[in-house]
Amino acid sequence: MNKQFEKVSWIEGANVYEVNIRQYTADGTFSAFMKHLPRLKDMGVKILWLMPITPISKKMRLGSLGSYYACSSYTEINPEFGTLDDFKELVQEAHQLEMKLIIDWVANHTGWDHHWTEEHPDWYKKDEHENNRKNKNEPADSQRCSGRYHRL
Repeated sequence: MNKQFEKVSWIEGANVYEVNIRQYTADGTFSAFMKHLPRLKDMGVKILWLMPITPISKKMRLGSLGSYYACSSYTEINPEFGTLDDFKELVQEAHQLEMKLIIDWVANHTGWDHHWTEEHPDWYKKDEHENNRKNKNEPADSQRCSGRYHRL
């Protein structure tokens, strides 16, 4: 892909604040985090960068929590954090405070029980025995997609 994207004006000089919803509050939910937005705005935060908010795969999970980057779905919300409506409320509140919100989303690997592993096995890197494989430098609970362009 050789297309150059135009830089958006709101990024110039903006303070970006990374948020791990699970660890930010004792509840680890969108609703609990939302209560902190006014304080973050007062600190000068303009952009909230959320760590992945998708459900974490259970198959081959590392530890009890797993990796945020081993998602089981790219289109669902991790129920630990709340509901889709809770997330929409967080976005709305951030926008009312004139804050932008971006989501950390890694599209080139999934968890081992992501539905694509069954529906599109050819999208994943394979070993010499045609088994899905992971890159040795990645967490064991995620696997890398092939890198080929796929239109859904």
